[in-house]
Amino acid sequence: MEPSRSCYICLAEEPEAEVDAAEWVSPCRCSGTMAWVHKGCILRWVQVQELESAGPVNCPSCGTAFILTPGRSVVIRAIHFLQSSFYPWVKMYVCTVMVILCLDSAFTTIGFFTLVQVYGLDEAIAIVHNTDLLETMVRLHLTAYSLVFLCCAPLDDLMLRILQRSSRLPILGWVLPSDVPSRYRPYNDRFRLEKDANPLIISVMLVPFLAGVVGRTLFRSEDSVLKQFLLGGLTVLGLKWGVKMYLKQKMMVRRKNMRILPYEPHPSMERQE
Repeated sequence: MEPSRSCYICLAEEPEAEVDAAEWVSPCRCSGTMAWVHKGCILRWVQVQELESAGPVNCPSCGTAFILTPGRSVVIRAIHFLQSSFYPWVKMYVCTVMVILCLDSAFTTIGFFTLVQVYGLDEAIAIVHNTDLLETMVRLHLTAYSLVFLCCAPLDDLMLRILQRSSRLPILGWVLPSDVPSRYRPYNDRFRLEKDANPLIISVMLVPFLAGVVGRTLFRSEDSVLKQFLLGGLTVLGLKWGVKMYLKQKMMVRRKNMRILPYEPHPSMERQE
């Protein structure tokens, strides 16, 4: 059998009698089937490796450093080193700072929007200007954090479980017939953030607005605007949680009583057959 030479990158074989020495090279200490490789194949592979690493390119089998000519200059090696070593860290820190600044701006905006719903635009601006900057930022952020917590925390699930365990009482027993086993509960009743950020943002902005409207409409007899806002907020959140508890209770009862009936063809289909 005539001996042949095989390229371990493209796996092409060529008989030794037809080998063009100018197209082949043995760049490392490997022997056997890993001894020879096409110059074009190994050059393309080396170019890809140089883009990913600033160090020398080694053979993946024996670890021998390939001898490349002409070599990379000091400037190019320095740029590659900075790009591979420092750029990922700089990118991470810049992205982190940008995210923190965006969250800070968002929480400040939510807090100021809530303040406007309580006191009105002019008085809210006066409060911000007449208060220490650090104290103002802390209060605005605490307001935003509280709204996010109220919109994300599954307090309706907690209250529903408490009411279901108290369903032996006559009145609650008529509204909530019995406690539902855990296997019939929704799978996403643990503490979680919204899967999508849009419903969360809408809830955080909508709750203060509705709290102000409901407070000024239903509790106008209260002298304090803050008390009106708080009572309106409790009313809005109570209605929201009540509707969610009602829906979840109905869903759990439906799951508990759900049955799958056997298939029965419609009489009209039997006539057609």
